[in-house]
Amino acid sequence: MMPKVLCCIDNTEASVRALAAATELARKFHAGLVLFAANPLLPGRGGPIYLWPEEYVASMVEEAARRARFAGINNVECVRCRAIKVADAIVGYADDNAVDYIVVGTNDRSGLARAIGGSVSREVIALANCPVLTVRRLRNEQGPPPKRGLRRPIKMPVAAAAVP
Repeated sequence: MMPKVLCCIDNTEASVRALAAATELARKFHAGLVLFAANPLLPGRGGPIYLWPEEYVASMVEEAARRARFAGINNVECVRCRAIKVADAIVGYADDNAVDYIVVGTNDRSGLARAIGGSVSREVIALANCPVLTVRRLRNEQGPPPKRGLRRPIKMPVAAAAVP
């Protein structure tokens, strides 16, 4: 049986990087690629309102499929769904369809943004029953260096030299 790689897309830079990593993974393992787009339900009263129109989601998935086919993946499947919780939809699809790997993009976010907003990629990691590859950066991608440690250099006072 051919392995399956599930790539989660939402038309952000992170999902573009995830698509590049997923196509490379599918090519190396001779696997099928499933492009998965979940349209999240916006909270509120009244009738259901989703984040994106269906035409936009369809064009987003077809563009990703075109890129994957151009990269040499022949077995590309496109899946669209509406979801209350995106992470639950991703993991539920992966479990129901015996997906072997999940690839999801992630961004650098501050501690406060992570605490307030949560993260779909973190929820997928916590819920998934298969390996999850999170893609923050690609190796050949140039960008600012990762922020580690202190943000500003500490200026140490210079001791006055003793004059004889």
